[in-house]
Amino acid sequence: MKHLLLYFFFLFGSCNIFCQTALSKDSVLHNYKRNTFFLEFGGQGGFYSIGYDRILEINGKIRHTSSIGLSYLFLGVGSNTELRPQIFSLPYSNNIVFKNGFELGIGVTIALYTETRTSYYHGGSSTNTEITTYLFAVPRIGYRYQKNTGGIFFRAALTPLVKLISDDPSFSRVFPWGGISIGKSF
Repeated sequence: MKHLLLYFFFLFGSCNIFCQTALSKDSVLHNYKRNTFFLEFGGQGGFYSIGYDRILEINGKIRHTSSIGLSYLFLGVGSNTELRPQIFSLPYSNNIVFKNGFELGIGVTIALYTETRTSYYHGGSSTNTEITTYLFAVPRIGYRYQKNTGGIFFRAALTPLVKLISDDPSFSRVFPWGGISIGKSF
């Protein structure tokens, strides 16, 4: 009888010990990989951008993220070109990601378009640089794949550019656009 009681004591005692090893909500959130570096083709930065994304808050089935990027595009051809256009852009966005990967967000992008013209004349040359500034609101609707444990990051989204401020009257008010991001979470 003593052995039987001792056997049940160890059996049920060990069940309680093993039951306590389940991860608490705080420890799961603590181990969540919140940082991501990514390369975005199209999207909020224009033609491409290099970006950083951070999960700021995890609340049940919703994650709140914030991202910032940088893009530079040189459109000139050769070193002796007479026209050397360049585009710099700085995209920033806040996003909400649902558990199923659906992503909604809003952001802004500041873009500078510089155009350097070199005029050659007898005995010398003259250089003139014009800078056009753009400010876009950029809504985001798309899908994001990001594991809690880190690793591959992927997202595809519609990111129309809505012109807020521009020195260029020829640029349309709303420009339909989209993008794909690939990166690594850590």
